[in-house]
Amino acid sequence: MSNQVHICGVQPGSFTVAPGYAKGDSLGEPGCYREQDETLRWEDVEFVRNPTGIGVDIKFRLMKGHRNPYARNHRDGTKQFRLPPSKSLYEFDFSFVFFAIAFERGLFGSDLQTLYSGDGLFLRKNVEVNHQAIFLTPGANEKLDSNVPMLSSAVNAKLGQMCELVGIMGRNTIYSFRRTAIVEPRRFHGTELAKQVTGNSAQSHRIGDYDH
Repeated sequence: MSNQVHICGVQPGSFTVAPGYAKGDSLGEPGCYREQDETLRWEDVEFVRNPTGIGVDIKFRLMKGHRNPYARNHRDGTKQFRLPPSKSLYEFDFSFVFFAIAFERGLFGSDLQTLYSGDGLFLRKNVEVNHQAIFLTPGANEKLDSNVPMLSSAVNAKLGQMCELVGIMGRNTIYSFRRTAIVEPRRFHGTELAKQVTGNSAQSHRIGDYDH
């Protein structure tokens, strides 16, 4: 359970921008508003040259889900994972798909030959494009607007259903997973089992914090 909580609580920015999580939305405190949405941006991705091709480094954010109103400026930690190219089944090759999208968007400003034959470890990126969201909302005539991250409402029904099944739409934090791991066993099997599942000592009173 502990491993599952940490794995699920560590993820890159959201695939879509859910209601309430867009830039400028309220944070639930007077005068506090969201400075930035949490969608994945090119600045969260680095493209790396290696002997088998061009891979990607993805920055994962550790979203702990703090509920401390005095920690409004707190920034959760990050960790990078390197995904090398698989050279097979390109539609499922994460590095290939991201590289293709980045090249089409003008992230590099170089031709393919230059990108593949360069000497540096990391591919240089266009500063302006680097801050743009990776997943965008189609605008007029189905054209992508680089200033509008993909909203949940922009996803078609079939893709939306698939995303909901695997939890991509949700903002899953370590706090929310731990809370579920406590509340559900406690509801059906009692407090003692809930403490065992989450590793709390028998004398602990902290489990009551998750009743809210």
